[in-house]
Amino acid sequence: MTLTLHRPTRMCVGCRRRFDDGSLMRLVVSNHAVYVSPTSSGRGAWLCAHNESCAEKAVSQGALRRSLRKEITITASDLMTLMRSSMEMKG
Repeated sequence: MTLTLHRPTRMCVGCRRRFDDGSLMRLVVSNHAVYVSPTSSGRGAWLCAHNESCAEKAVSQGALRRSLRKEITITASDLMTLMRSSMEMKG
């Protein structure tokens, strides 16, 4: 008998498709700033890690703000820059 491990699925706030949590990035807000954190406690929003159109939709349609339940001011390009730098630091 083979035991399969359960991988949590999360929904991207931009495209609203479901993926394993490993292919998405978790965004959180602290002190009115958005940052990437896979392990912080509290409310977070998941976004496709490599898809600029998801970041654009999440920001322009207000999905990121609604999901985080905070008033935030970030552009889609700033969000993608933040996510790219997080991926570079990750390795």
